[in-house]
Amino acid sequence: MGLEYRKCCWENCTNNRKQKKITIQKNVESTYRYCDYHYPIMKRTGRYNLTKYEVEILLLKTNCDLCGKEFNKLKKEPKIDHCHETNKVRGVLCSSCNTGLGLLGDNVDSLLTAIKYINNG
Repeated sequence: MGLEYRKCCWENCTNNRKQKKITIQKNVESTYRYCDYHYPIMKRTGRYNLTKYEVEILLLKTNCDLCGKEFNKLKKEPKIDHCHETNKVRGVLCSSCNTGLGLLGDNVDSLLTAIKYINNG
């Protein structure tokens, strides 16, 4: 992904900062450039089948939906959590909670086993 100074492709955006290129298809006509603020939003729209405004609202959340910690105190960007079977978005998590759920396979039985393990310790 090349970095260049150009106008952002987000409607009404006046940012002229370094921009990253997103190619939707393999041809040149479908290449779009977004500023540093809009790039993370656009890169997630196709992945989660959400509109750019729905993604923007999710990424504006300030706390993890699972542990409640503030994202800016963690100095990490929020992760959009989704079901891997249905691809339905569940919420926004910090990287620790997102990783923890992922390592347990997003599986209720695994989570219950982990709870039992912790309670017996």
